[in-house]
Amino acid sequence: MTQEKSEVSKFAAEAGRKVEYAKGLEGVILTESSLSFVDGLAGKLIYRGVPIQELAEYSTFEETTYFLMFGEFPKKDELEKFDQKLKQNRILPPELLNMIKMFPKTAHPMEALRTGVSILGMLDTNKEDISRETNIERAIQLIAKFATIVAAFNRHRNGKDFVAPNLNFNHAKNFLYMLRGKEPSELEAKAMDVGFILHADHEMNASTLSCRVVVSSLSDIYSAVTAGVGSLKGPLHGGANEEVMKMLGEIGGVDKTEAWIKDALSNKKKISGFGHRVYKYYDPRAAILKSYAEKFAEVRKDMKEWLEMAKLIEKIMIETLGEAKGIYPNVDFYSGLIYSAMDIPMDLFTPIFAISRITGWTCQILEQLVDNRIYRPRAIYIGSIDAHYVPMDKR
Repeated sequence: MTQEKSEVSKFAAEAGRKVEYAKGLEGVILTESSLSFVDGLAGKLIYRGVPIQELAEYSTFEETTYFLMFGEFPKKDELEKFDQKLKQNRILPPELLNMIKMFPKTAHPMEALRTGVSILGMLDTNKEDISRETNIERAIQLIAKFATIVAAFNRHRNGKDFVAPNLNFNHAKNFLYMLRGKEPSELEAKAMDVGFILHADHEMNASTLSCRVVVSSLSDIYSAVTAGVGSLKGPLHGGANEEVMKMLGEIGGVDKTEAWIKDALSNKKKISGFGHRVYKYYDPRAAILKSYAEKFAEVRKDMKEWLEMAKLIEKIMIETLGEAKGIYPNVDFYSGLIYSAMDIPMDLFTPIFAISRITGWTCQILEQLVDNRIYRPRAIYIGSIDAHYVPMDKR
């Protein structure tokens, strides 16, 4: 028997009986990584061993990015140099800016971001250099430019002139400035910075896997990142906080919340912002963002009812499904409230996720290339193995 026939027979035999496999790769170990780790049962997230709570309280997005990329916290001069490099790379090439002006104003911001990354790849004049050092430089450029692409497209679709990056502002504050054309409040800038830290990396999620799979073929970093953007665009990955705000709008008020949620649960309707493939306890990122939602509710009275509704939903869900099924709030449940408090359009929620996650994507790509092996999984074949071609006149 040839090797080919042997493989067909093997998989056909497996198809003929019940074979256990991990649909969606759930729980499957694909590689080793030292970047981030999720302890789903304990509700913990760490970046290179450091709890996310400490980074959110004491660090900045720039410092956290350096830490993830290079594996150690920077000294003062190292951070200043890294920060300056990020700032200098915020400016988009004129070719890309001209292309953004041609993007359909009806396009989704994630489509604009996906196309923007591809254009950056085409504009790279040093494609033949795939050394680690050059890829690190490309990673820094992408991290710096993501926010500018998103802000520029949002200005374009609203018929407004682009706002040039402010090199005196940090990454989060500058993004809000480019988006609006005015300096954000201290609370807004801090909340965005914390949000960027919390979303920077999250182990082997769908978009991260997409990046690693593409680069495992030794494709370029831009192609890999484009795949990550495309994966994050899906509502099952990057759009949940948008769905939370739509849900709150559909409920319509605190007095209607309990009945709406109980009715939804009785009809087995998914409650947006709850449950996670890995977390079976309270997502630590959700707890941090909840505290910022409370701060916004103090200064934005129109946000107070949204927060009260969210807290009531959380209470009902934990009492109903928390201990019983391990369903607790995830990071998306409160992030949408915070972005709404900043008057950010809902279709920008996922691009903001990407502005942060580009750090994790590029660090994961760099890590993949250190000890690379192309991804080549198999599938359980369940089709026929003895079919034959049917001529046209006999079909």
